[in-house]
Amino acid sequence: MKEFFNLAALVGLLLLIVPLGELFLSVPCFAGLRGTEGPKAPAVTGKRKTIFWGGIVLNAAISYIAVLITIKLYLTDSYAALFPNSMLGGSHTFSATGVSVIWFWMLLNTIWLIIWFMINYRRDKAAGICTPDMLGHRISGKALLQTIAFAACVLGAVYAVVWFFKWAFNTDFRFWAVAFKTFNVGKLWTWLIYFPLFFVFYFVYSLFVNGSLRVEGMSEKKNLLLAGIGNAAGALIAVILQYGCVIATGHVFYNNADWISIYWIGLCIWQLFLAPYYLRHFYKLTGKNWAGPLVIASLYTMCAVANTVIANTWF
Repeated sequence: MKEFFNLAALVGLLLLIVPLGELFLSVPCFAGLRGTEGPKAPAVTGKRKTIFWGGIVLNAAISYIAVLITIKLYLTDSYAALFPNSMLGGSHTFSATGVSVIWFWMLLNTIWLIIWFMINYRRDKAAGICTPDMLGHRISGKALLQTIAFAACVLGAVYAVVWFFKWAFNTDFRFWAVAFKTFNVGKLWTWLIYFPLFFVFYFVYSLFVNGSLRVEGMSEKKNLLLAGIGNAAGALIAVILQYGCVIATGHVFYNNADWISIYWIGLCIWQLFLAPYYLRHFYKLTGKNWAGPLVIASLYTMCAVANTVIANTWF
């Protein structure tokens, strides 16, 4: 019963994020960030339809391949060379083992997303299909600083709720291993180390969600459901293979040390699935693809860091 109410509280906290954003945008210092969404991409027909759906399948396949690369590197000499502190406790950088696995997997995904985005953007721009107005990436220095402050306020407000409930009721917002919980000051440094890559991933993906994937003739619900499933597909395939094999044969699909990497990556499925919904909401509020990635990357990174043992901290 306690687990059920903790889950209900977690859902409530997740539902609170967008209203908090709307509330802060009503404050005079952030009111200038409000904007309107840009034009949608043309409806996918003919050859573009094949490219559109083929790209979604390809992205899912690449994401799963990135899972395979990550689990093969984990606990090997190559991985220890990349993240010596997370494996051996040798420094203050990349000191959260579980987050490092997710970080490396997302690094591979980010590299692919940038390549795929540039290929499609140049092709569509040359064909007159895509314009810079559709991307919502242009922002002034002043507006960027305001957006960073805005994201910090949303992050602070969410965790103010978390801290209040911990103080008042000695509970947090969780389901199974997923939790928004309080943390010590030392984890702020760890958060700062991991945050930039997570931000870049969600920024590039936001360009996809609100640029390439937001097409005429497709309902908002269908569009976001497609984006959510596509974003989580790589991790979902790995988890289905792992636990489907357990149900069918009694043995795991990935064994030895690989299973723990699948566990950590599997914990990201709900975040990856929900991310397009948040990215779209914040894009509609601001007309830019900056607020959403800043808010979501900061919240998701803190959630991951707070739930992971840190090998070394400054404090």
